[in-house]
Amino acid sequence: MRELTKRILLDTTYLLPAMSFSVKGIPDDIILRLIAKNYLISVSSISLFEMEAVGSKYVSKDDLSATDVINGIKAIKLSPHLTIIDHSDGKGSRKSYRIKQEFARFHRLYNCSHSYDVL
Repeated sequence: MRELTKRILLDTTYLLPAMSFSVKGIPDDIILRLIAKNYLISVSSISLFEMEAVGSKYVSKDDLSATDVINGIKAIKLSPHLTIIDHSDGKGSRKSYRIKQEFARFHRLYNCSHSYDVL
């Protein structure tokens, strides 16, 4: 039997450990763990902007170093294991809308097929 490719789109929260920013409940090596499990990892270009914003906030408070922020973002951008989805061309938005539509269809079908389980 053929092994299915595992794909994941990481939210900004899961990228923050790359710039030495600890997030409760998320292992600092989460990206390395996903790579080791052969996930195809995608990252939104918006998440890179959000990383910069979070980093800026904590650098200004001296809770994080500018070097950690810069190196973390650079590591994400340059990693051969991560695909950056560029939202400036609209393709990423269209894809997210399609995913949302499919999820809504699935949700409607699931709710309809289980509506009789209430009794």
